[in-house]
Amino acid sequence: MRRMSIVMIALALTPGVARAGPTVVVLDFGGGDGPAARSALVSPLSRRYEVKDGAVLHQAAAKLGVVVARGSNLAKAAQRLGAVAVVGGAVGDGKLSIAVFSGESGEVVSTDRVRWRSPPGRPVLRRALMIILKGLRRCGPVGAGGGSKKRPQEMTPDADDEAAPPPVDEPDPPPVHEPDPAPAPEPEPAPAPEPSSVSLTPDFDSSGQPTVEETPPNLATVRAKGPPLVTTPAVVQKKTEESASERDPSSPRVVATVGFGGWSRSLEIHDPDTAYSPSPPTYSSNIAMALVLDLKARPLAFIRDRGFLAGAYFRLGYRTMLGLKSQNAVKDATGSEQVEALETSLWELCLEGGYDWKVLDRPLSPHLELGIGYGMMDFSIDWGAAAAGERRVPDASYRFMLGALGGRIPFSALIGAHARFDYRIVSSTGEIESAWYGPSSTGGINMLAGLDGTYSGFVARLEYSYTRYFYSFEEGLSRAQQCRTGGTCLQAAGGALDVLHGFTASVGYSF
Repeated sequence: MRRMSIVMIALALTPGVARAGPTVVVLDFGGGDGPAARSALVSPLSRRYEVKDGAVLHQAAAKLGVVVARGSNLAKAAQRLGAVAVVGGAVGDGKLSIAVFSGESGEVVSTDRVRWRSPPGRPVLRRALMIILKGLRRCGPVGAGGGSKKRPQEMTPDADDEAAPPPVDEPDPPPVHEPDPAPAPEPEPAPAPEPSSVSLTPDFDSSGQPTVEETPPNLATVRAKGPPLVTTPAVVQKKTEESASERDPSSPRVVATVGFGGWSRSLEIHDPDTAYSPSPPTYSSNIAMALVLDLKARPLAFIRDRGFLAGAYFRLGYRTMLGLKSQNAVKDATGSEQVEALETSLWELCLEGGYDWKVLDRPLSPHLELGIGYGMMDFSIDWGAAAAGERRVPDASYRFMLGALGGRIPFSALIGAHARFDYRIVSSTGEIESAWYGPSSTGGINMLAGLDGTYSGFVARLEYSYTRYFYSFEEGLSRAQQCRTGGTCLQAAGGALDVLHGFTASVGYSF
């Protein structure tokens, strides 16, 4: 089937002699570039189909005493012309929206949109023709003459040849009256309805899904969004339900989650000078309970959920350990070793702003995020009245700038996966530099991966995160050399590594 479509398009785009084929009505296209777009599509279609203007369809509808609109009225007018399909379109926001209506039922059989610019290139024209051909295949056999097999309205019941072409715009024969001795004055015929000027091109909502109104929009303009033209309660409710169901779950304006999980930390000193410091400080915690909060919003999307600016976002993330205590071995007055539990605090806060790019122009598209931000992470132990020299582990107080790259892939409307990576340029680390090992060149990375589910706005996530801070002490070698040659002995090491692991299960809401 795909090969057949490609061959048909190639034939349509190849100059040749026009051949008679099924009848197709192509309405006037809306938008500033609508006439040019229509002309570009009619030219290749005319080589394989008999293309008629929308004015002819309106004239046929007027003779039938109906107004062209989606449904039976459209089908009656199309069948009078012998048309297998009616094509409508409009150009707006750099995109061409196309809808194909069946000449038999008057209902939409195919609708889509493509990026458009005038004059269109061959690939763009090919994609637009593919939309039309896809609809025409559903309306009738390609290459069959005449049109729909359904008998036109004007054919009499005793007509034997169903394949005979219906009359096209033929004037109705004058009525034959029997002579009357006293003919009553005939009432004046009701004026025929004016040709309809409405468009049969559907609107497209923020998620890229078509929404066709019972009463179509104006042909001469392209509406980005507006009140429904049919305002009965049933139609308004149906429109609301359709918009909610067609909203792209991969592009919410706001997502807020709260979660619980585990968080652990370990600190190791590398290449310590053990000549005078045989026991360098180390720290290792078991996995303790952690609280995680996350908020992401696209504020400009509330003004317009399409376009470049709608992708701008900001994110706020916070996590902290709950009830963390550190064990510290001390000797009492008798010389026996005792273990004391010290209150310990560990938390992290990050604020980020960036751009969320929807890669494909369709629902459930992959997303790519690029952002920059600022963050801080603090670790401290409440040593009580202990002297500075008795503190076994330095506190940490990280302050950093970050650059983030993230992505999301929705597998379906219900489940997807996401991942993030950020590099951290650390400006300060706290006691490990100021009171222990001196200045350091410090950096950090953070990686996060997880699965997420969405149902009716509710969100659930399972995530794993890995954070790593790496130190390179600038004075390590000079401090060690100074101590060995009889100078002042200071804490000396080559570097350090601070690693955190996190596991989180979160729930929240998005809209």
